[in-house]
Amino acid sequence: MKRSTTLLFIGAMLIFMTGCGAERNEEHSARSVSSIVSGSEDGTRGAANHSSSPQAGDSEGEAAKLLVQERGQMQAHVAELQLKQEQFLLDRMQRERVQRERGALRPTTGEEETFLNTLRELEEDILQALIAEAETKALGGEAADFGELKPELLRYMTEDMLGMWEHVYDKYPGWIMEPAGLVYTWAMFQPSFRIERQSKERASATFKINGDYHVFDGAKLVTYGLLYCDENEAWRIDSVEEEPLLYAFTLEEVTSIMDRIGEDVDYTGEDIDYYYFKPEDEAAQYTYKFHKKDGYYDIN
Repeated sequence: MKRSTTLLFIGAMLIFMTGCGAERNEEHSARSVSSIVSGSEDGTRGAANHSSSPQAGDSEGEAAKLLVQERGQMQAHVAELQLKQEQFLLDRMQRERVQRERGALRPTTGEEETFLNTLRELEEDILQALIAEAETKALGGEAADFGELKPELLRYMTEDMLGMWEHVYDKYPGWIMEPAGLVYTWAMFQPSFRIERQSKERASATFKINGDYHVFDGAKLVTYGLLYCDENEAWRIDSVEEEPLLYAFTLEEVTSIMDRIGEDVDYTGEDIDYYYFKPEDEAAQYTYKFHKKDGYYDIN
């Protein structure tokens, strides 16, 4: 239970307990409080002393007023917490409405679909040009020098991209066989894919990737620079950049992500930090929580 919910619960219980106590025995409550105010070590004796004292009535009246005042302060505090919780929910709804209006889950356009397929094919061609030799190299066999592979790779990427791939091929050839972090379209959140044309020859493709709880890697925004080659009449990858994203996904987007995890799940609620999902299988003894800040899910 999160802090705001806990405070609401405690506040409500205090009001309930205070109210019940006063209604059940207002005279006893007043005498108990007055005995504490008077410094008596024994509540019963203090009450007796005050009842026989000329000032007993005044002291009991002050104690009752104090009790009412404290009850009013607690009610005001609980009301303030409720207002803050309602404001939090309203702010979240407003943010999600704005994001929906910007087209967070809009269908991919025809041009975007074309570029998406092109980008996927380019990544696949790059891996196919390298993977056989990279596997031989990783196993300690006699593999081709990277220079021998350049002519084929230059059909899919520009000179600026060769340096990164050469470094991986020479130093970490096994990485090419499990290329997470080298190619990205396989992990993209497809509804976020966007294309921007800078000119006839240049375009940039951007998309979001949700994080991976296995390595506690957060969500990212990936940007590909694409350059059209007149000689080949085809696009080539000119650059790849990634940057971390925080609070990158709306509930609608998270639900779409959770629909692709290989198990049927239902959304059950949220708090400030997580969205919660439960498997439809009633025998499941676990739930999922999606981390709002870092954009990945794990088993709860």
